[in-house]
Amino acid sequence: MSTPNATNDQYTIVARTPKGEVVGLVGLFRHAPNPKVHEIGELMILKSYRNSHLAVDLSQVAGGNCPKRFGLQVLFSETVCNHRVSQRLALQQGMVPTGLELECMPAGAYKK
Repeated sequence: MSTPNATNDQYTIVARTPKGEVVGLVGLFRHAPNPKVHEIGELMILKSYRNSHLAVDLSQVAGGNCPKRFGLQVLFSETVCNHRVSQRLALQQGMVPTGLELECMPAGAYKK
């Protein structure tokens, strides 16, 4: 299920079991002044579903027909250096690495 939240600044794609239990979600959210540019992120998967293909499925739905459905022209993701899953999901969606934003690095990354 994918619908806009209170405004078109946030869309949430939710995965539910046949009983209606929410087991995962991913968001498309406005991150730039341009309302046609959204970031894909906020991926959350219930721990008991993390060994399934749910993260891939949610990412494919969010990056597949949702941008066109919601009139978005640009979709990007901030993958982080110490979270390889986010990098893999972005590559599977055909996203191209374009830069590195050092200020987004978690504090723990500097300890190493």
